[in-house]
Amino acid sequence: VGLVRRFVAALVRFLSTVPVTGATFPLHREVENVLVVLLSTQLFAAAGEGAHLFYDTLVADDQLLEEGWREALVQQLLGRFVDSAARPQPQQKASHDHGLFLALGSVGAAEALFAAVLKGAPAGGPLSLAQRSVLLLLLLSHKQPSGGAPNRFLLALRSCEDTSSARKGIVLVPFPALFEEICRCMEDDKSVGTALLLLFDLLQEGSMFKAYLLSRSDMTALVVSMARVLHAVVGQQSAHACDITSLLASVLLMLSEDHGFHVACQRERLQAVPWYHDQILSDVCVSDIVCAVVLRAAHSNLMKFRSRGLQMLLLALLANHAPFFRGLEAHTAYRLLALHEVVARRYGRARLCCEAAGDRVTPALVDVEEMYAEILLASLHVLNLALAFALPWNPHLVYALLYNRETFLQLQREKQLRREVANIVQVVEFFEAELKSASLEEFSSAAVISVIEEALTLRWGRGKGGKSWGAGKLAERVENDMYIFEELTQEPFFLPYVWDIVVKRGRKIGGWSSSLLYPLFEGQEEPSLNVSPVNDFEGRGRSR
Repeated sequence: VGLVRRFVAALVRFLSTVPVTGATFPLHREVENVLVVLLSTQLFAAAGEGAHLFYDTLVADDQLLEEGWREALVQQLLGRFVDSAARPQPQQKASHDHGLFLALGSVGAAEALFAAVLKGAPAGGPLSLAQRSVLLLLLLSHKQPSGGAPNRFLLALRSCEDTSSARKGIVLVPFPALFEEICRCMEDDKSVGTALLLLFDLLQEGSMFKAYLLSRSDMTALVVSMARVLHAVVGQQSAHACDITSLLASVLLMLSEDHGFHVACQRERLQAVPWYHDQILSDVCVSDIVCAVVLRAAHSNLMKFRSRGLQMLLLALLANHAPFFRGLEAHTAYRLLALHEVVARRYGRARLCCEAAGDRVTPALVDVEEMYAEILLASLHVLNLALAFALPWNPHLVYALLYNRETFLQLQREKQLRREVANIVQVVEFFEAELKSASLEEFSSAAVISVIEEALTLRWGRGKGGKSWGAGKLAERVENDMYIFEELTQEPFFLPYVWDIVVKRGRKIGGWSSSLLYPLFEGQEEPSLNVSPVNDFEGRGRSR
């Protein structure tokens, strides 16, 4: 153990103190390779084994080096990720793109100990030093020390500040360069997962980087990139797609806690959205794009993954957007009501199944009914928020409510849902009366929208004149409480996810199935953030 400590300490000291130059570039690459391979022994540990020699040395041993060594290592690794474009190149190209250590292992030098890591051909091309550095940082940051102590690497990462700060003993990184590098990675399909994991850590409540990001005038460019990635992964049916969806929704939820975020997303408009294939969108605000993509993801989750946790996370994100709806597109309003109708139908079927089973009802049936009841209540809450705080600016939402009025009339008969549906039924009846008094010759979409807009302007308190009857007279009071991201245990999802990226981008593991990749989870489903509808995801939205 003493030899291991001295060896690991030497590797860490080298990374923390020796600058990257043309001459030291290959050594930095090899040292990072060695550390990743040493940490990979966790992949081969017996199921349920909590102690790992190399991880414990790095994560839990405070006496490994002088005080502040973890902060110094985090600063160096994060700095290499930021400075990837300006990094000096090695003076002489190595014969093996993946490094000398892995090359030696492939011919037998370390085959006995690290066989699975050293086998196979490179996947997706060699990793840059920037990508190696940030993956090593994430591997160190998401291992929980034994005894429940906080991970000091993670604390150092989340407490980082801009280089303009005068504070000592913390991680300092140029925020503008960090933002630009994250945006660049979001445009590269091979780096999206890494960028999202890093962004997740940097946006935790109270972080300086979150405040900086929200203050940028071009912050919406990153939001649009995340919406594009979410749109692309929704059509995939895999645990990886569910993981990426969960990460994206978590990051967007953390951003949506801020009022300024919604103002910026409403102000910024795009003339075209070529990657959105469900509908041709033109002159649309960023908020509308995000909501349309999130609704698409929520509908896909109901059909494919059926994850209770992921669905609640997506609905919490929509609930944060709902009070800020302005000029909601007809397509987005239709998707919002279509999602609600699917949830209502499934809840009705689950309730009927439980009633038909009587005394023979199984716990599984009860769980399904409770799941859809919870999702239905969350969906109704989104609609109530939109009605109470944003209805005067959204005629297409009123049109969609009128079109789906039968769904709400049926839900009104449910005693436990009567209060949640009261405001919606009240609004539907109000605008139905307006349509009847208008005496339309034909109920075309354009004619109905025209009547709705006039009623919103003259009679819903948006303009002057006429009888004002607005949101203040809704049957039930609606509280505009923001949902905030509540972080729970991370390791069961994040650490295996980072290892998955390392293995796929570094070396393929020949002959292994996914169930053998993480023996810590042997006998369980492949670990992911939001796959199981019973064991909810590791972070969720809650109202504050």
